[in-house]
Formats: sequence, C-alpha cells, structure tokens
Amino acid sequence: PLVVYAPALASGWSINKDLPNKPIDYNGYTPTNCGGVETEDVPMYQALANSYNIPAVYLFNQIGIQKGISYSQKFGLNFDNVPEELGISLGGGVTASHLQMAQAYATFPNGGVRQSSIAYTEVTDRHGKVLLKSKSKKKKVMDEGVAFIMTDMLRTVVSNCIAVAASISGVQAGGKTGTTNSNYDIWFDGFTPNYAASLWIGTDVN
Repeated sequence: PLVVYAPALASGWSINKDLPNKPIDYNGYTPTNCGGVETEDVPMYQALANSYNIPAVYLFNQIGIQKGISYSQKFGLNFDNVPEELGISLGGGVTASHLQMAQAYATFPNGGVRQSSIAYTEVTDRHGKVLLKSKSKKKKVMDEGVAFIMTDMLRTVVSNCIAVAASISGVQAGGKTGTTNSNYDIWFDGFTPNYAASLWIGTDVN
C-alpha cells in the first residue's frame, strides 16, 4: 500500500486496471505468489485484497522504483542503504518501527494527512497550571481522493479477503498483512475510524 498501490493511484492508475498474475522474469528476479497461486490477470483492487506478489512487483516496475520510494518516504519509511531493487515492493530491505507503520497507515483514513505521534497533550500541576504542552504536527502526504480509495481497498482486505481474521464486528477496520518466507515474520498494519495499530509476530530462529 505504501510503496506500490498509493503511488500508482497518485500516478493515475485505475483500481480496475488488470495486472498480470503469472511469474515474470525481471533479469533473474522472478517473484511468485504465496503457495504458488497463479491466475489470469487480476484488477488492482483484487491483487491488493488477496496480497498477490506478482501484480505488486509488476506495478512497482511500471511506476518506477524511484517514484515508489520517493512517495513512500512521505509516510516516514526509511530507505537508507537499501538497494533500489524490485523486492522493495514486497517490503524487502525497508526498516520501520511499529510506531512509524501505525502512523503511516493512519494517513489513509485521515484524508491523506500524516500526523506525528505524541505521548501527551498537556501536563498540569495540582492547581491546573499548565506545565507542558505537546501538539501533533501534520503533513499532507497524498491527495484526499487517493487516500479515500486506499482506505476503501484496505477495508475490503479486512472485510472479506485475506485479513478477515482482523475484522471487528460493527467497526470499519482496514489493513494489510505481510508474511516473509517460512513465516519468520508476520505483520498486520491497520486502522479503524479512531485508531491505527501495527502488529508483528515472529522470532529470529523461527
């Protein structure tokens, strides 16, 4: 969502645009889908909803690696010392804390505005005198229309697709799963109308 789909939408791609879903060789790099799933071309919204790798890499290659990186840096992702390779589209080499990921995903339902996290808003003494004040800083990351479409797509991921286990009764939740080979890392980053959260499950020795 941060490196591929949001910048693709911002570049004018349609969520109904069909994307290839069979392995493509990119000079020796041939991404596959989880479980070796292959289908005919799928529209962008379906590729995201089912977390297909092949369409994501294809789309990343089409919009351009540098464009994808530049756009996603606005979300707060760190690309220092990360080789500019197509694997970035699947999270390869990118470093981000849970806090950064939660802030990034909160940008979608927040109309494209990214807000910095703060630990408190105000501290007073026992007489009500204000001792400390803190205010979140806002930064426009994407067009409100792009944010709206991404929010809707990510809600579909949770409502009836790959992340349905994260659904909450009566709440419009959205988000995205992420899993590395052999389940060394399992991620879920998502949001409700009021909260954003980032979850990681894993172990260095699997």
